[in-house]
Amino acid sequence: MFHLKNYVTFTLIVLLSTTYAVAGASPTFSYSINSSSVGEYLSADYASRVNDNETSSELYLKTLRENPDNLVLMESSYKLMLMAGRTHEAVELAKKFSAYDPKAASANIMISLSLIKEGKFKDAEKLIDQMLNDSNREVVSGIDFVLIELLKLWTIVGEEDFARADKYISKIKEEGLIPSGFLNYQIAVIQDLSGNLVEAAKQYQKIITVQDAPYHFIKAAGNFYERQGNTKLA
Repeated sequence: MFHLKNYVTFTLIVLLSTTYAVAGASPTFSYSINSSSVGEYLSADYASRVNDNETSSELYLKTLRENPDNLVLMESSYKLMLMAGRTHEAVELAKKFSAYDPKAASANIMISLSLIKEGKFKDAEKLIDQMLNDSNREVVSGIDFVLIELLKLWTIVGEEDFARADKYISKIKEEGLIPSGFLNYQIAVIQDLSGNLVEAAKQYQKIITVQDAPYHFIKAAGNFYERQGNTKLA
């Protein structure tokens, strides 16, 4: 049985994990780390660079226990834990980080994800809107801003308000801050979910014509064409 809440949650976990993997979740060296922790820190850094997120997150956590107030380590730890599939632990650590810095975008992104996972879409959207309001713009920038915009879009989808989702997509397009290929994938999946198969097909077509498109984009397009009976194109 299909559950939209679970699908939205899974999509966002993949989105966040992929983005953090590309952007790099490992912190730069911090000289505030206790000398006894340097070996573990460097091992964690190496594990992160070779994409061993499970080992890296565990070593960062061990280093963090010896340096409990190191916020750089704390932020990297919850990002890497998410990438390692340890979502619940990542959220709990993000909540601890938020106690130090209530406006921290990356922590509130993680907390929003936990609300979405619980099906509390209205509460998640309220937190997301707080991050997007003008007073917070100076602390929300770059990749975090893109992620927050997409979190809001998928929160609206989770509420099954596809008409409002279409309007929000138009707003995102006008801002022009999200790469078109990346946005086309979001649009294709959302139109597919809403039952607008003609528009979904147009967006999937755009995806498969892009050189070096991510594998999971191509896989989603193939899944769509297979469901539409177009086995040859799939």
